Amino acid sequence: MKHTIYILLLGWFSMGITSCELQKDLLGKTDNSEETIDPDSLGGLSLLLNPEKEAEVPSKTEGVSGSDIVVLDMNQFSVQILDEDGEVIKYYTTYKELEQEGTIFLPQGTYYIQASLGDLVEAGFDMPYYEGINTCIITAKEVASVLTNCVLANKKITLSYTDEFLEKFKSDYKIIMTNGTGVLTMGHDETRIPYFKSSDRLDFIIHTTTVEGLDLTYSMNLFEDDEVASHNNILIDLDVVPDTDTKPDPGPGTEEPEPEEPGEGERPTLVVNISLINREYVIEIPSNFVNPDEGGGNNNGGSGSENVPTITGVGISSPLQLTIEEASKGNTQVEVTIKTPLGLKALEVLITSTNSEFMDVIKEMGLETTFDMMNLSPELAETLISLGLTIPSDPYSNPFNISSFIPMMAVFSEGGSYYFRLMARDQEGNSTIETLTIILTK
Repeated sequence: MKHTIYILLLGWFSMGITSCELQKDLLGKTDNSEETIDPDSLGGLSLLLNPEKEAEVPSKTEGVSGSDIVVLDMNQFSVQILDEDGEVIKYYTTYKELEQEGTIFLPQGTYYIQASLGDLVEAGFDMPYYEGINTCIITAKEVASVLTNCVLANKKITLSYTDEFLEKFKSDYKIIMTNGTGVLTMGHDETRIPYFKSSDRLDFIIHTTTVEGLDLTYSMNLFEDDEVASHNNILIDLDVVPDTDTKPDPGPGTEEPEPEEPGEGERPTLVVNISLINREYVIEIPSNFVNPDEGGGNNNGGSGSENVPTITGVGISSPLQLTIEEASKGNTQVEVTIKTPLGLKALEVLITSTNSEFMDVIKEMGLETTFDMMNLSPELAETLISLGLTIPSDPYSNPFNISSFIPMMAVFSEGGSYYFRLMARDQEGNSTIETLTIILTK
């Protein structure tokens, strides 16, 4: 093998390549560089990529099979080689370009290889990102052969729904997901696959209407289970707890009672079934049971229900519905009250909407992600104050007034649904989540 390296290097020098020119080719040095490389310190790198597409999501009756695995074209991957300091030594737009160069010659040392395909965005539809990272040690006068596996490197979320879920809720539901920095909104007719850059959380919020006409909101952090957070190919199957309120048969000749108005007894509990889809097998995670408007249940910390935070006011128990004309007048007051008997520690707010134009404006203001009104940067605090929001100052009771947002929403002639998800947490760790909902119609 050493003999092979010497022959290759001899071929380079026989073509009149000096050590300085060789250095410039290897490290991209300019003509002003005075550094030289000892040819005896060079080693070779033969790099091969092994890209693998993630397994397809299995159907409810069939498992994942080998035929579901599709190998990606490694020629599409870009490749960069970095030194121990993280400096890029070599960059190839495509692996095919690297392959045409043949063996890569580098000074002996440790190098990092990074191959990637796609754009790694915070959140996007149909935007998978594949990556392979490897380490190699180059030894003088030897060729190192390195195989780098490239796999899905962002979170792919596939949603499915049981027949029971579809029978319980109308098809006007909206699902909002965020990793804290990117937000995606999905309706019942969304066929694209959402992808998220990895972070420490992935909030799942669904706004629904039961077939009886009751508007409900469910929310949870899908990454509460560390095992879910550590996988990238995730299936979320939405179901509901079966009705258990069975009534005895009244017997023949007995009239059926009049149906009751929608009430507390008809607030279905959402079941979130999570499956992690690997190439060889599927990991089933114990189901999460999420109650409406409670974010998976208030965390009471054992302090007693009378001391937990409460969020009450317009748009909480049921959506506030306005026409665009009514909203444009600017005289609609929308305020909720946040009470924290044990002292307010955090007030996290997430603003989302089905109106993409409104969300573009929110993004320009820097409000497209979750922010804590008890821990704001000076710039963000200034923005919120300019919008008419009051920064919490009382440990026990604070308003959250979004009246100034209403005429801004009315600017967008298409209307839409607007959601302000509030999570209040007190000094003892108790928390409550509620969603203030406003619906504008033409």
